[in-house]
Amino acid sequence: MEVTTEVEKGTPDGDTSQSNAVPGQPSTASGDDAAAKTGESQAGISEPSIINDRLSSPSHSTAQGAASHAAPSQDQGATGPLPKQQAGGGRGKEPVCLLIVGMAGSGKTSLLRRLDGHLNVRRPHYTINLDPAVDNVPYVSYIDIRDTVNYKEVMKQYGLGPNGGIVTSLNLFSTMFDEVLRLLAGRAPNLDYILFDTPGQIEVFNWSASGPIIAGALAATYPTIIVYVLDIVRSTKPQTFMSNMLYACSILYKYKLPFIIAMNKIDVVDCKYAIEWMQDFEVFQDALAPSLHMPQT
Repeated sequence: MEVTTEVEKGTPDGDTSQSNAVPGQPSTASGDDAAAKTGESQAGISEPSIINDRLSSPSHSTAQGAASHAAPSQDQGATGPLPKQQAGGGRGKEPVCLLIVGMAGSGKTSLLRRLDGHLNVRRPHYTINLDPAVDNVPYVSYIDIRDTVNYKEVMKQYGLGPNGGIVTSLNLFSTMFDEVLRLLAGRAPNLDYILFDTPGQIEVFNWSASGPIIAGALAATYPTIIVYVLDIVRSTKPQTFMSNMLYACSILYKYKLPFIIAMNKIDVVDCKYAIEWMQDFEVFQDALAPSLHMPQT
């Protein structure tokens, strides 16, 4: 597991604070219902109130922003994803996909915004939003799940809460992910990076069906890296820190893809304590000891 410490100044997703990285609490029972309804996703696709067939024609604002990220490709009319060995086209290389995951409020969207701003004038790239419940994003998304899946209608039709609605929306979207790959295939020869913003419902990548479908499809086509955003401010307690690490290890061993831990908000709290806990188990045990001997009330 690689540890990256040069990530800072993040705030909860969607905020406007800064982060210089380069490379959620678990849902309630409604998440179980959401996973159970994955099999109903094909039926849900036929519902125009839930799914809008807009993958093949991105929104006007998205199209405008995409032009600033990369020049149009001659392969725009591609009918399917290119084979992995050909995805890089004449450039002889393939765009690297960064899946940015982490707990709700860890700063995933802020990190992506900083990456987007850093790459904007340096390297051609695309940003893709996979969070169906976000009100707005501080970057221009070339592909946005909100243009395809109506999150509130999913909640209403399936009788789900917020967490279950998000998980089910991702399940529905994953059934059409081949369309996303087709769109990317036409532009891949002109891209260096493809950045994916994800929802704070970490269970999407821990046990839900959509996580393996999306990550597996990307990894089979392009070099793919998972970036786990660790909120340093909220991880100062050993128990919370270990909970984050267990989630990170679960995702690492589930997908077996290159994995980076990005420590966020280090301008607020120094990340040295976390690095020490990772490198020396006895130091972590010493930090945990006081809470183990607290008198019970």
